[in-house]
Amino acid sequence: MRRRKIPPAVLKYTAKLAEEGRLSEAGIGRALREKFPKVWEESISPRSIAIAVKRRADEEGTPIPFSPRTSGGKISDPNRRFPDETPELRFEYIPRLGIFSDVHCPYHNKKGAARLVQVIESREIEQLLWNGDQLDNGYRGHKGIRDERAATFSEGLHAWASLMDELTRAGIRRHIIIPGNHDDKPYRQTDGEITFSEFIKAKVWPLLSEQGVEWLTTDRYYAIMKPAKPVAQWPFVSENFPWRFTHQKNFSKIPLRVAKELASIHMMNIATGHQHHLARGKALNAMLRLIDCGTGCDRSLQAYIGDRDSAHAQWGEGFVTLENGSPRLWDFGEPDEWWERELA
Repeated sequence: MRRRKIPPAVLKYTAKLAEEGRLSEAGIGRALREKFPKVWEESISPRSIAIAVKRRADEEGTPIPFSPRTSGGKISDPNRRFPDETPELRFEYIPRLGIFSDVHCPYHNKKGAARLVQVIESREIEQLLWNGDQLDNGYRGHKGIRDERAATFSEGLHAWASLMDELTRAGIRRHIIIPGNHDDKPYRQTDGEITFSEFIKAKVWPLLSEQGVEWLTTDRYYAIMKPAKPVAQWPFVSENFPWRFTHQKNFSKIPLRVAKELASIHMMNIATGHQHHLARGKALNAMLRLIDCGTGCDRSLQAYIGDRDSAHAQWGEGFVTLENGSPRLWDFGEPDEWWERELA
């Protein structure tokens, strides 16, 4: 600085720029250098100029409130359009519904998928809810490093499409699809410009050979099935409450713990994904039913679990059928043991 004293005009001009809220600190410094070229030396950085002016204003008792800004201009208001642009998926009560969660194609359990086909046929299941993490998408771990043995994105897409075709041929007439944390990786960096529903339509539908089935997708990480009876109708038992199918962010090594928390918040029956537990129970004086939906993934194919000393909880490989509001858990086992291994 060539002058120790900062002229009052500089303080006044700086206060005007700060009030307009268009510029960052560095932007304000550059504007001051252009407006008052004789006051500042070229060696002083724009941000240092702005800080110097701010300190001088503080000393004189007329502080200038600098707000955090980006170099591109004023930070925009938060996006408050989410509820309108991304409505909840609420669908009518389904008496016989299959739930397949955390399949992680192409690492899905092939024998387990064959069992699901038999259950769909024998139990006359016509609607299947995919409860998140349909794709594995080359798990990158917590440091953003891709496992060198991870399957390609294309392999995952083709495996999932092939699995859906197989289940459609078994009798599924409607697929209901919820995104999971692994599913959102292909479009996470688009900042919402590509939604999960658009991704499914663009990348998955063209690969399907079985057409003529109905699809329901949601861009939220949950979907709600309306109750069999009105919520206000007595008695207050599980069929009078909605079902909330969710691929929530929360995780617990203790089965049904997260489901109990969500039931107390939403006052709904809860079916969770993400945790790979296979369990069922009740909450709130047995009024609400709880399910941890298991995983359709083959645990032995997951390198980030099998190739390291891991404290990850034991996975519950299997799926769920929801029949007249009552959940049934189906464990993966050898084909000749399937009917004996149904979890009571």
